[in-house]
Amino acid sequence: MNRPNPCSLTLWRGHLAQLFSGLIISLLLGGVAAAGEHPDARHSGVDANPYHLDISRSSILSMGDTSVLDHFQLRTALVAQFLANPIVVNPDNPDTPERDLVGQRTQFDVMFAAGFFDLFEVGLLLPIIANQDAMLPGAKLGAVESFGTGNLLLHNRFQLLDRDTSVIGLAVGAPIGFPTTSSQSYLGVEGFSIQPTVTLSRVFYPAVVVLDLGLLFQPETPLANVTDSHKLTWALGVQTPIEEGIDFGVEFVGSAALSAPFTNAAETRGELVAGVQYAFNEYVSVGAGGGLGVLAGVASPDYRAFVGAEFSWTKPPPDPCDLEPNEYSLVAPADCPYLDHDFDSIINREDQCPLEPEDEDKFADGDGCPDPDNDGDTVLDAADQCPLTHEDLDGYMDDDGCPDEDNDGDLIADVDDQCPDNPENLNEVDDTDGCPDDDPPVAVMTAEKIEINQQIHFHYHSAVILPSSYDLLDEIVVILQNNPKVELLIEGHTDSTGTKVLNLKLSEERAQAVRTYLINNGQGSDDLERRLSWKGFGESQPIESNANSVGRSKNRRVEFIILVDTDGKRLKDAAPSD
Repeated sequence: MNRPNPCSLTLWRGHLAQLFSGLIISLLLGGVAAAGEHPDARHSGVDANPYHLDISRSSILSMGDTSVLDHFQLRTALVAQFLANPIVVNPDNPDTPERDLVGQRTQFDVMFAAGFFDLFEVGLLLPIIANQDAMLPGAKLGAVESFGTGNLLLHNRFQLLDRDTSVIGLAVGAPIGFPTTSSQSYLGVEGFSIQPTVTLSRVFYPAVVVLDLGLLFQPETPLANVTDSHKLTWALGVQTPIEEGIDFGVEFVGSAALSAPFTNAAETRGELVAGVQYAFNEYVSVGAGGGLGVLAGVASPDYRAFVGAEFSWTKPPPDPCDLEPNEYSLVAPADCPYLDHDFDSIINREDQCPLEPEDEDKFADGDGCPDPDNDGDTVLDAADQCPLTHEDLDGYMDDDGCPDEDNDGDLIADVDDQCPDNPENLNEVDDTDGCPDDDPPVAVMTAEKIEINQQIHFHYHSAVILPSSYDLLDEIVVILQNNPKVELLIEGHTDSTGTKVLNLKLSEERAQAVRTYLINNGQGSDDLERRLSWKGFGESQPIESNANSVGRSKNRRVEFIILVDTDGKRLKDAAPSD
């Protein structure tokens, strides 16, 4: 019998010891080391889930928006995603994907964004993969890491055209991806990426249609029958409010190989995604949605679901009227109605001469204007023996300032009184002619609307009508009672102060409040509820510039549009008032 060579036996024992040691090390290090050392690991530097919601949350889905966050407005969000079978390949037959390299994934997206100068915004998104069922490509299959971080994404967007003031909205951006993946485990690409993108939007009230077109430049990674490289990207969607505080959106999003778009089905992905978002207020909202893969390329899952929450904060603007008395000259009295520029104890909003102090001579002291000649007879009060009575200037003792005769006692001397026997009624209509005048109407019906020459006043930032507007509304009630066939649309409008959502809500509530007043005070007109409809337009239809207080005051208005005229002829259809 041949005996083993002692040298060979020693060598064999050395190999066995090395093999055993390697096995122990592999068991101790676990799957992480195995995945990192696997020869096919270099082919797993692919992002299995490039889909993420809009980082600034201007849109409730992934499609961007041409609007940007307000100056110093901050938003942060946390979104949880679940997706199934995003990477399915067949290394032998590119037309028949069979191998599930990534079966399912649970992922959390942490987002933060900030706006600057109402022109651009920046943000960050970090995907955190909590769990995934995945394996390496190639013949020697093996599991890969199931937890880690994806590519950190630096978001940026610049607004070029505002869709609220232009026919379309236009924005551009170039998000940058950083190689922050924790391993080659389909968590992200192995290198930097950049995605120049153009975003267009158009309002079809109340919906907004958005189109994103982009080019994604990234490192190239071969994977079975595909090459994951530069891409043409798109997102086409629509978003619309469906109830107060509730928005719904749907989009078609995907990508294709830039080198030969749409020629390889395995390199063309597409998803149909829908979602809904509920805003508790302007600071907190939650959302959820899901989607289906309709173009089954790499990174297009069979289905996905997501749920998330966002928080927003806007720095309140400084109060321009928070001034010391010696700083009052820095602002106009009209811009600070609760200050007292002339220090006469009458605030600006009630002071007809806010820059001239009242002389407090017991004549019209409440108007805030000095009165050096109270009766306006050219005899100054200092020399006027009747400072509150107009001199008749009839050539008799005209220097004493007292009239010689005033038959009707209306404080207008007969020489100036066109109606010396009928006292003037002081109603701001020809009050100096000495004749009584009928008060002018404050509401007049024309062919298209009921014109009002006064504003309807409400309590600040509410829909509570001030009593000073009751007489005006009562005249409108009389017009409706005298014209029983007339039907009206009551329109509410606001200025641009505050958010668009709150302004729309306030305009709707004010239009409803006016309608309710007319119905409740229209005795004998039981059909007013049918004849009156309402609609709020928020800040969307200004008639003056919102850049100054005068324009903003005119934009805060209520209009009465005639839908059916006095002959019962319909001029317009009523807008829905839901």
